[in-house]
Amino acid sequence: MSPSEELPGPVAVIAGGLSHERDVSLASGRNLVRELGALGVEAHAYDFDRNLLHTLERDKVVAALPALHGQFGEDGEIQTLLELIGLPYVGSRSRACRVAYDKGTARELLRRDGIPVPDSVGLSAQTFRDIGAAALMEHVMQRLGTRVVVKPARGGSALGV
Repeated sequence: MSPSEELPGPVAVIAGGLSHERDVSLASGRNLVRELGALGVEAHAYDFDRNLLHTLERDKVVAALPALHGQFGEDGEIQTLLELIGLPYVGSRSRACRVAYDKGTARELLRRDGIPVPDSVGLSAQTFRDIGAAALMEHVMQRLGTRVVVKPARGGSALGV
């Protein structure tokens, strides 16, 4: 029996959205739909837009596979929406996503549980603008060394690194 024969309806691959990671998400979504189809699973791509919840219900989707990157996909938003309508989905629950999405919070929780994490410095973009990146980076590199990664505190992929 193929996987699609086991499911009473289609699987939604939710991709796109409006974050700066839209293109990455759309590519991930296309790949997932293709691979699920190759396994015999009826899967369709759905864009993260104002019609999403209505469309999922109208199409009698039985499960979702979020392929959204960054905001709305990894921050717990899509998971919360899917939980709201009672649609099963692949991945972590909304609460875990919200905690993990914030790098500072996630690092602190990992450290608190004895999981080693590299040293870091967390500063807002506003602080970088107000104080000046050059002055701040001089002190950051004195503390952490010259090989550092600068990344937004709340973001999914390596875009913007």
